[in-house]
Amino acid sequence: MIIKTACLLMVSIVLLACSPGDTGGLPPERPAGTISGQAVAAAISNAQVTVYGFVNGVRGTRLGGTVTDNRGAYAIDVRAPSQAILVEISGGDYVEEASGVSVALTEGQILHAVGYYQSGQPLTLMVTPLTHMAAALAEFKVGNGMAAAQAIAEAGTAVSEFFSLDVQTIRPAMITSANTAAIDLSAGLPEDS
Repeated sequence: MIIKTACLLMVSIVLLACSPGDTGGLPPERPAGTISGQAVAAAISNAQVTVYGFVNGVRGTRLGGTVTDNRGAYAIDVRAPSQAILVEISGGDYVEEASGVSVALTEGQILHAVGYYQSGQPLTLMVTPLTHMAAALAEFKVGNGMAAAQAIAEAGTAVSEFFSLDVQTIRPAMITSANTAAIDLSAGLPEDS
């Protein structure tokens, strides 16, 4: 009789724990954050943009993807924990500035950028040959034992200081376009002392 009572009591407790309206202690859905920027080696249009986790200096889990517009711009809503990320651009095409010839990127021709995504917060990250250099340097630093967030920060700073501009956030301008005649091309550059 005691065993039957104990079993009945346990079943009652389990059923009460599963009552309607109980979330079961599940955490709320992660807030979305937008990762956006521009793919530029000249504006790369119709390129596949994929965001991955950047785990131990290598491409991790896919977090989202999209295709660039005709100006090379992209925006991806991501619901993920705070982490180092890798943005990869593949495919697409651009107009070579000197000749005006359209150039299609072939398989294996990719550009990378790395950054640190804070869950639910927006992140602007350009993807250019300069961010590709910073991503390679960050990968090297992580491979030599540095934490990913520190490696990303140091690599971005090193490449930015070498070129005297913030390579991860400055939107490159097409200086041969008539539309950029009014743009201040010195924006983001250090002032002369």
